[in-house]
Amino acid sequence: MPAKTLIRTLLVMLGLGMGAWAATLTLSPAATTKQLGETLTIDVIAGDVIDLYAWQLDIQFNPAVLSLILQVEGPFLAGAGPTLFTPGFVDNAAGSASFIFNSLQGLIPGASGGGTILTLTFRGVGAGTSAIEILNPLLLNGTLDDIGATVNNATAIIRRNGGQIPEPATVLLGLPLLAILRRASRMRLS
Repeated sequence: MPAKTLIRTLLVMLGLGMGAWAATLTLSPAATTKQLGETLTIDVIAGDVIDLYAWQLDIQFNPAVLSLILQVEGPFLAGAGPTLFTPGFVDNAAGSASFIFNSLQGLIPGASGGGTILTLTFRGVGAGTSAIEILNPLLLNGTLDDIGATVNNATAIIRRNGGQIPEPATVLLGLPLLAILRRASRMRLS
C-alpha cells in the first residue's frame, strides 16, 4: 500500500512539473473594444518555448463582427534565423483563417523564450462581441517533435457610435432648441 501511494505521488509531481514548463500561445490584448469600422491588432505571443523551429495554427472569429484583413509574421521566430512564412487562407464569410504557418530554414537551432510570432489585424464590420480563438495549434522543435502548449484566447467588442446611446432626456432637451432654430430661420426668410 505505501508503495502505491509513493508511485501516485511521484506521478502527480511529474505531471505538475511538466505543466509548469508548458509553452503558451496567448492572444494579446485579451480584450479590446473598438468602434464600428475601426481596425484592431491582436498579437499571437509564444511563451516559455524551448527550441521552437516551426508553428502552424488556425484562427476563428465571428464574421458578423470582425473581418480579418492582414496577417504578418512576428519577430520572435525570425530572430533565430531565416524563415518561410505563409499567411494561410482567410475565409471572412466563415470567420476563419486556416494553415497560418512559419518555419525556420536550414539546420539551425530554434528560438527559445517568448515573443510575438504573428500579428493579426481585424476590421470591425458589425456591432457585437467576437471571441478570437486559436485552433489546432502545432509547435515543433528542431527535431520536429511536438511542443505542447496551452492557449489563451481573446475577445473583441465592436460598438456603434463609440458605444454611446443618448438618454431620452437628452433628446427631449434638444427638441425645443430645434423648434427655436426653425422659427428663427423662417423669420429670416420672410
